[in-house]
Amino acid sequence: VVIFSNPMLQEGEEFYRTGDYENALYTYVSLNQNYPNHPELLYNIGNSYYKLGKLGDALAYYYKAQRLLPRDKDIHANIELVSSMVLDDVAGGGSVASNGWFYFLMMFSFNEWLVGLLCMMSFFTLLLLLKEKWPENESLKNGVGFVFVVLILYLGLFGLRYNQQFSFDRGVVTLSTVQVKVGPSDSLDTKFIIHEGVDFEIIKRLDAWTEIELSNGFSGWISATDYRAI
Repeated sequence: VVIFSNPMLQEGEEFYRTGDYENALYTYVSLNQNYPNHPELLYNIGNSYYKLGKLGDALAYYYKAQRLLPRDKDIHANIELVSSMVLDDVAGGGSVASNGWFYFLMMFSFNEWLVGLLCMMSFFTLLLLLKEKWPENESLKNGVGFVFVVLILYLGLFGLRYNQQFSFDRGVVTLSTVQVKVGPSDSLDTKFIIHEGVDFEIIKRLDAWTEIELSNGFSGWISATDYRAI
């Protein structure tokens, strides 16, 4: 709530409204240092980058915003729009923009998944207490067994969502053209070329280099200055 009364936000919105996207971006990024996990602010930064023609940076910030507001239609629509402008059609179905499994887990925020887990555990505990009181009740016995199975499945999904929230290591290319090397050095051969907006999984970081893997299984090394981590 505090950020909406911040005069810097209003200043940034005025810059954006009048088409001064450079100053709007500068203002939003400055605010982001104090409010690093504010989804609307991340979304505004993405919009500013998009208006400046920087598709990779725009996608990176849209993805950051989406992790906090997974069901926001505007964020989803902008991701689809910018993704359609990316030159490379990396087949394989594993990209952030196209992965259905990713969207299934992202239908609810991490906090919503956590609340669901706590509610389910509380309900299971209540059933156990009732079963202790009425041990011969067949409905309670069956209910406990059923809820236990559902709880185990939910715990598995919660673990995946937790990993997605805190170990989600991906990036988006922010330069117009990037040469993917066979190893962490400019002197090594180029395996293939990718373009701005391509997202990938980060496999390993080594000094100023990052090993990446695309959704089609292609892998290699790029400079840490060639992309923005999500």
